[in-house]
Amino acid sequence: MTETGITNPSLRALIEERLLSSRRILLHGDITEGSTRELIASLFWLDAKAKSRIELSINSDGGVVPEAFAIIDVIEELRSPVHTVGRGDVCSAALLIFMCGTRRRLSRRATVLSHEPESGDFGRPDDREASHEDNRRMLDRFIDLYVRYSALESPAEVREFLLPGHDVYLAPEEVLRFGLCDELIDPPPKHKAIRPTPELRRWLGSKRAGKKRRRKR
Repeated sequence: MTETGITNPSLRALIEERLLSSRRILLHGDITEGSTRELIASLFWLDAKAKSRIELSINSDGGVVPEAFAIIDVIEELRSPVHTVGRGDVCSAALLIFMCGTRRRLSRRATVLSHEPESGDFGRPDDREASHEDNRRMLDRFIDLYVRYSALESPAEVREFLLPGHDVYLAPEEVLRFGLCDELIDPPPKHKAIRPTPELRRWLGSKRAGKKRRRKR
């Protein structure tokens, strides 16, 4: 549920309690069986307490696709709206979860990656064929989610622009244009107290002069 990076059990428990009390859940790190179990348990618990907004903060480069589908199923099932917020990495299966939110906000500094599900090519020929068939079904589910939660209207458009058979990195502005998010989060304005000092200007001037002298040599 919360990959806080804090090893102190008491402090970690306190932070998780405070997050849950504010109806916030973190999906930070790989999507695994363990992280999915905790996240889904937290979603059900918050939904049982009140039918109000839940914020799911996402910073993940993906993980196990069936686990991501399980999270999506629960988000769609809940009566509480789940608002997703993307920061850092919103990649692969994590993007699928992000775009299923009731309200989807994305940082302009986020890295967003879309690609087809990966498949193995190991074992006996019969096993490889079964794996390929399962991967085709998985791809169909990817396409269905993109059609459902984006501005693209057909599987052909999804294959052309978002799942063309190779990695597709999307600028946040492109994510908004494709209808995969509803709002971009702007960074705060530069702190008004930060102003170049005369000493900084003199130092920058000396740096420029040094570069010019090196170029002339």
